[in-house]
Amino acid sequence: MELTVIGVGEVGAALLRQLDRMQGHLPDLIGESLVVRHGVVRHPDRERDCPAPTHGYTTNAEAAALDPAVDLVVEVAGGRGWAPLLERVVGRGVPVVTANKELVAWDGPQLRRAARAAGTDVWMEASVGGAIPVLRTLELSWPGYAFGYVAGVLNGTVNFVLDQMAAGQSLAHAVAAAQAAGLAEADPEADVSGRDTQRKLAVLMQLAFGVAVRPDDIPTRGIGAVHPDQVQAWARRGYRVKLLAQAWRGADGVAAVVGPAVVPAAHPLGQLSGAENAVLLSGPDTGEALLMGMGAGGGPTASAVLADIVAAARVRRGRSGLSWCRPIQDNVPWVDRPLGVVWAAESPPRRGRVSPRAMDGWRRITPQAAEPLWWWDGGALSG
Repeated sequence: MELTVIGVGEVGAALLRQLDRMQGHLPDLIGESLVVRHGVVRHPDRERDCPAPTHGYTTNAEAAALDPAVDLVVEVAGGRGWAPLLERVVGRGVPVVTANKELVAWDGPQLRRAARAAGTDVWMEASVGGAIPVLRTLELSWPGYAFGYVAGVLNGTVNFVLDQMAAGQSLAHAVAAAQAAGLAEADPEADVSGRDTQRKLAVLMQLAFGVAVRPDDIPTRGIGAVHPDQVQAWARRGYRVKLLAQAWRGADGVAAVVGPAVVPAAHPLGQLSGAENAVLLSGPDTGEALLMGMGAGGGPTASAVLADIVAAARVRRGRSGLSWCRPIQDNVPWVDRPLGVVWAAESPPRRGRVSPRAMDGWRRITPQAAEPLWWWDGGALSG
């Protein structure tokens, strides 16, 4: 089976190394070897710490992705711009594996519909949660089941940064430490602003709720206004500050929010450290289920990509596998629900209730140096 890999940066190089290490096991797993035929990159002559594709590196993504000899296309480059090309790929009946949360959040439903119409699949496990098999668990263990609530710490970079801030580091120094540890991009804006978490929550809503939402419809606040003094003060009270994603689905529609939240340190979400991620799922029949693991870095993300590649290869060979077949509902109404909020700058902290959209309006009208934080109380935050 021959592959084209679009993007051979940190994740793509880790993937090529992992594939090379697994070659001896692949015939038993899928009945054949996996060969990387093309690597699509911006700078073909740059030295890379990984085995080279058999046909080398190229800047011609279209030729490499649509090569008739290629059986599967892997996209780990990031950005929405790949959607038209990948739709052409699946239109030819060739499966796609992607780690691109922005593309999956915005264009995933349409791409999956095109794949289904052509009798193939789009595999996207690595778009949420790094090495945690969140999406695969949703599809295999609860196919078609609509959860009522999902919450998660979905950005390992930010979780690492907040840990550093709890230890007294400024936001800037904490981000620099994350970059030095290989957990943050040169431009960490998507992480710090919450946009990366916003996109991942949109993907989770596709799989947990069966609905398509625009990521920018999710009210989102990042950690830019969070001060180390806030983080440390809550730690002394037995709480942790986390960048928390939350979404609900009820009979009247869906609601979602991303923002800094005060979480009990004793709760599993509060216990996460470093680059760990977690997803909490809750439904009337299932109760609560928690999935935890490493959510940032090239190795964890590449491991999820590789798992999808193996699964896609097994499907191609007629062996057991997974088909991303859940139907996605469009145009689901949004509801605005009041949530607990706390003004941490006051002592004792003053608690209240406000809706995410009302908070967005309040922030525009009354900008403050110390912004309120969400007060997390599980799925029971409705008014």
